[in-house]
Amino acid sequence: MWIKFGVFLTIFGLIHLIKCIDIAYSDVYLPDGTNGFVCQLHFYPIDRVREEAKKVIELFFFGNYNRRFPASFEDTQLFNVKSDILLSWPIFPSGVPY
Repeated sequence: MWIKFGVFLTIFGLIHLIKCIDIAYSDVYLPDGTNGFVCQLHFYPIDRVREEAKKVIELFFFGNYNRRFPASFEDTQLFNVKSDILLSWPIFPSGVPY
């Protein structure tokens, strides 16, 4: 009885593992020469990311300080940098700024 239960549990676990594997979204599906970032199913061209980065820098240094974004954070151990300014800013697929 215990052997049958163990075999059933093993087979069920393997089927569950196979069915629940995430599909990796990678840049292998992008054509050659395409530069940018893939976030889930959305593709952000590198030019748009650079434009957003320019907006973030302007808002961070010259904007209102009562905004939620751009958010500055310091995590020198994560990126192993000591003197860089790290900013967080959302980019939406619709193109509407935050």
